[in-house]
Amino acid sequence: MSDGSRSTEISETVKVYDNRPPVISYAYPSKSYVDKNVQVQLYSYAYDPDGDPITYSWSDNCSGSFNDSTSPSPVWTAPSMERECKITLTVSDGEKITQKSFSIKVGNKSPVVSSIRADKVGVPTGGKVELSVSAYDPEGSNLSYKWESSCGGSFNNPESNYTTWTAPDTVAICTIKVTVSDTDGKSSESSISTYVGKEANTEIKIQGKKTNL
Repeated sequence: MSDGSRSTEISETVKVYDNRPPVISYAYPSKSYVDKNVQVQLYSYAYDPDGDPITYSWSDNCSGSFNDSTSPSPVWTAPSMERECKITLTVSDGEKITQKSFSIKVGNKSPVVSSIRADKVGVPTGGKVELSVSAYDPEGSNLSYKWESSCGGSFNNPESNYTTWTAPDTVAICTIKVTVSDTDGKSSESSISTYVGKEANTEIKIQGKKTNL
């Protein structure tokens, strides 16, 4: 700046910062193993260290679908085939991007039998045994039950997780088996043994192992 006789120089220092990429704090699914065509809630949180606005973009490698692929927390629907899917979240500030991926296995696991119980390990011929089974399905499907005996007798409710077995009129060591199935036909079996006769046995077989009672 000059007034004709004197001049003054004015300078200003401007600091230039490199644009930093967004940061993804977390990205994960509500379930890591699901059945075909099942919906899964996805969660994420991201921010930009420079305060720039960010956008979200979800994708997969297995032909699943998102209800809103630009949402931080969309719902993803698994494909109709069994496979392992890679889900990727891309966050952008318009110039730089950050990605985070995780896997979801799509398929159908067999039900899990936690325990099978009998209120007696030995009964007289024609006696009754109260039976129960505890089981669950990893994908949360409804379960069905089927009870069978190797030596006959009868079940008052052979398609329930609780049933009463009436022993046959002959002396025998009987194997009582329950088959637990899900809605897709996958199943698991478990069994116990009981003695039918005048004297009670002192051993029960739970899932193939003898346990003294």
